[in-house]
Amino acid sequence: MNPTSLDNQSGAADDTHIVRIVRLETQMDNVTSALISLQRTQESLQRTQESLQRTQEQNHLAMLAQLDALRTHIDKQIAGVNEKIDYVQRYTIERMDSLDARITTRIDRVYYWMVGFTVTNFAALLGIVVRWATN
Repeated sequence: MNPTSLDNQSGAADDTHIVRIVRLETQMDNVTSALISLQRTQESLQRTQESLQRTQEQNHLAMLAQLDALRTHIDKQIAGVNEKIDYVQRYTIERMDSLDARITTRIDRVYYWMVGFTVTNFAALLGIVVRWATN
């Protein structure tokens, strides 16, 4: 029979089958406890991974909520700016209409004065011509 690695571990030449079996069982117990430890570690890693995944999902949902809040805030700001622009536009149009009415009134007054002066000058010139013609 070929010697196994179990035979050579202690270095003793008088190993019996019972000692080899006990040694094998001890090693099997060590392997079993190592496997159990690895299984627990794997379960712990899996729980950690699931926890991280839940955290990622929560962070993603929180980020989406913040983006919605930001979008709402920006929309409110845009609406406020649009209202201000509309107000300024209405004010400017009203002001332009008011100034147009004032300047039109002034132009009309100047026009009537010019017509009056022209008629007066024409009447005076006609009077001068009639007087000159009658003399």
